[in-house]
Amino acid sequence: MTSKSSRAHDPVPFEGRRWRRPTIHDVARRAGVSTTTVMRVIQNSPHGLREETRRHVGRVIEAMDFVPNPVARALASGTSRRIGVVADGAELPSTSTIVASLEGAARRYGFSTAVSTIADGAGHSLSVAVRDVLSQGVDGLIIVATQMSTLADVQQTTPPLPNLTITSGRISDGSTRIWKDQRAGARLAIRHLAASGHQSIAHIGGPVSSCDARERLQGWKESSTSLGLRSSPLIVGEWSSDFGYEAARSLNPGQTRAIFAASDQIAIGVLHALYERDLRVPEDVEVVGYDDMPEARYLSPPLTTIRHDDDAVARSALSVLMRLVEGVRLDDGQDTMRDDNVFGPTLIARATTRAHGDVG
Repeated sequence: MTSKSSRAHDPVPFEGRRWRRPTIHDVARRAGVSTTTVMRVIQNSPHGLREETRRHVGRVIEAMDFVPNPVARALASGTSRRIGVVADGAELPSTSTIVASLEGAARRYGFSTAVSTIADGAGHSLSVAVRDVLSQGVDGLIIVATQMSTLADVQQTTPPLPNLTITSGRISDGSTRIWKDQRAGARLAIRHLAASGHQSIAHIGGPVSSCDARERLQGWKESSTSLGLRSSPLIVGEWSSDFGYEAARSLNPGQTRAIFAASDQIAIGVLHALYERDLRVPEDVEVVGYDDMPEARYLSPPLTTIRHDDDAVARSALSVLMRLVEGVRLDDGQDTMRDDNVFGPTLIARATTRAHGDVG
């Protein structure tokens, strides 16, 4: 028979022999305080609680594995404690990383997420995706825009709540955004290859519909011009390894000694095409990719590439959005793009280029 004293330390309440989820009333009863006090602890209210009481109630909440009902918490606070995320290009490694990091960062703020994706070519639009997350009751919205069409829609859409955009494309309307400087990444790649003495650097780029691909292409053009490089082969198409393979096979092996691939996925196909032609990497041809996908370091040889810290991008976006949700002005209202909202790249030098030394 279970004693009264041992039952007092049961982590969760029971009805008969069936477990039920503990309620705020259970926590209050166990802690010997009012439900109002428990709610203040849950909301981390800075007023009306002694620190000793706050710690005591916190220990009871943890011991009982109590999870606040989000609907009740929303009614009490006047907010949903939910952030909307709308993303295109969900098949791209960087987008999936950002979305996953946004979900994790939101949880650390005590928020859940409502995610809606825009499928390329499926007739889905930004406005439809925004309506989808708004219908779920959100306090703020983050748009991850990798496609030119999405970016155009961003500049025509005014969501009725705090919002920002994560993109590498150029926005001219002064909206709040977190910007990935991908031209700078391309410049790093070209300077790295040019340091080996190459006077011509081919570029195998992604689709013209992609903001990322366009920015990387523009960075290649600008760097090639500023370094005085000769006119070099340019092939644009898809993000796939199949495209990279076919593009590399079309290049003249005697004239192409350096290749900047717009993604690691493209670079994988490039490396295989070079292998089939018995061309050594990096002795005969040097290759730089982009994105630093997890597999890049395990290729043979390990791939030199460009990295953006997408987890840091997501954390920064959540931090900025929280300030917007709380009504904190970010600046004088004239220009919401600031230096600390711009995320630059890092070159990860590995064995597909001569000047290597893995730092990734």
